[in-house]
Amino acid sequence: MKEAVKVSETIKEIPGFSRYLADISNGLLYSKRQDKWLNPQPNDVGYVYTTLTNDYGEVKVISFYKLMQAEFDLKCWQTIQYNILGYSNKGVK
Repeated sequence: MKEAVKVSETIKEIPGFSRYLADISNGLLYSKRQDKWLNPQPNDVGYVYTTLTNDYGEVKVISFYKLMQAEFDLKCWQTIQYNILGYSNKGVK
């Protein structure tokens, strides 16, 4: 039986996407729903995008690099939420 993946110092929850965890140390994405590590592949020009379902059930295409980078920087993630998801970023300094 597999050991459950849990939030830790290097494995973080993704705000607005509670079905997933990001391993910021290794650049990996875990799907709680599928109970497995996802394996997004680069497109024709080398960019890696992934499709995630947010907490409202909306499917969003997100740059894998930006997703991992944002986990290091809360302000960056709040900006991504505002730009991609339409969340309000009031109070972001």
